[in-house]
Amino acid sequence: MPQLHIIMGSYEKDLSAGRDSEEAKSLAEDFLFPQEMFMQIQRDRQVVPLQEQFELFSIWREEEKDQLNKILLADTFTSPGQRMEKWEQARFYPGGAEFGPAPDIRSQWTDLQADTSAHGLQISRVALRAKPPVSLRALACDIKLSFRLRGSSTFWVITRGLGIRDPDAVICKITKEAESQRVFLVFGAAVGPQNSYKFFKRQEIPELEEVSEEAVQNDCLDLKLDFIDNGDDKVFVQSRGKLYSVKGPPNRDLNMTCNQYIPCTRLTQIMLAGDGDSVELKHVSIKQVERVAMVQASAKHVECCELL
Repeated sequence: MPQLHIIMGSYEKDLSAGRDSEEAKSLAEDFLFPQEMFMQIQRDRQVVPLQEQFELFSIWREEEKDQLNKILLADTFTSPGQRMEKWEQARFYPGGAEFGPAPDIRSQWTDLQADTSAHGLQISRVALRAKPPVSLRALACDIKLSFRLRGSSTFWVITRGLGIRDPDAVICKITKEAESQRVFLVFGAAVGPQNSYKFFKRQEIPELEEVSEEAVQNDCLDLKLDFIDNGDDKVFVQSRGKLYSVKGPPNRDLNMTCNQYIPCTRLTQIMLAGDGDSVELKHVSIKQVERVAMVQASAKHVECCELL
């Protein structure tokens, strides 16, 4: 979109010349919807890291070969009294509206002290961080998740970056509406004003099975998902189970992807968090796996995302 580059280029020229750039900045922001601007900024940031990753992939792959198929952890949170020594916890703030306060960690990280139960670990307004580091220079990471959402609530998955406010972090939210079985998956990152959360792609997750009477009465929903961070520009979400359709028997798998992320070349830690009425974490496993075939970076490479 050449018009955007012209406007942003004029804004940068005003900055370098030392002139008041507020007028140019306002023009750039008014020309396109903020969503479209941030998407373009993110794509521009991808070009150099993707090219570097392509050029050094074989070297990094050799260095990481001992990590392939390594299980970093596998924990079930439905056994009462079980100790979770590979996790840290902190107080989680989910943020405000789109241009409001950004999501953040509001306390120091400490060893996980919360008690597990038959219903799982309650993590609403709590962030968990896995202690084992993840390597994503030439490998991918497969995170298998099982959890229950009640009422109006959201489960967060954060990978890459040094924290939830890092623009290089991957942030995926699975959100349930109140008094409904509707669930939405939202891919995004902290690329908005003051590192506020900005979504790239939002998609409704179809029903994974027939709704039970218990689920309706308790306004809850159980989900089992595989979250795969490919380490390059892509992440994937897959269902563990079949989709249910009112028009026929379950016969489709759920697969969603987004390719708006910045490659990660440093060791990082997986974070999980929750907010809303109730988020009960039941099972998590994290494993280093082979990456989906990487394609050479190109300035012309664009994958459309569904913006709602």
